[in-house]
Amino acid sequence: MAVAASPGPKTGQLLVATRSNSHDQEFAQTVVLVIYADDKQAMGLVINRPTDVPLKTVFPEVKTAPRGTDRSFMGGPVVIDIKGLLRSRTKPDDSMALPVFGDVYVIRSKTALVRLVGQGLGPDVFRVYVGYAGWSMAQLQNEIDIGRWRVRAGDARLIFDAHPATLWPRLLQTPGKMSK
Repeated sequence: MAVAASPGPKTGQLLVATRSNSHDQEFAQTVVLVIYADDKQAMGLVINRPTDVPLKTVFPEVKTAPRGTDRSFMGGPVVIDIKGLLRSRTKPDDSMALPVFGDVYVIRSKTALVRLVGQGLGPDVFRVYVGYAGWSMAQLQNEIDIGRWRVRAGDARLIFDAHPATLWPRLLQTPGKMSK
């Protein structure tokens, strides 16, 4: 009897690297928010790797220094793109803001990112990510099946956690809604 493959992760879920993923320097001890997934591919942002790179370096066109969010995050190994995560009770006006889950949106437009950085929103509602992670769905599902990732429901409190650098060990210690 063949065992059916489990469905791949969905947009809005978190991938928590297991200790068996420690050999992979790009993903060791990471927590990834899946911002897009279909039957062929998945894209995510590493949410627990803050950098020392200030946003005024990422966005030199912002003339005033950001008041709230003052640093960027390393979103993943594919560093050809900049995205933002915004927590908002209302859908942002920008057509480049896509819902991830609940009140969390991914911002893909540089114009919108510059505008948000200039507003000086705090890191509890807005963060900027340089780079992203991407997989074919078959590759990611295989990594989950062999135990490199645990899948957890998305939670805005975790995404905008005040201490992102310590998020990974806390999630590994937290029993709950994780698979594999």
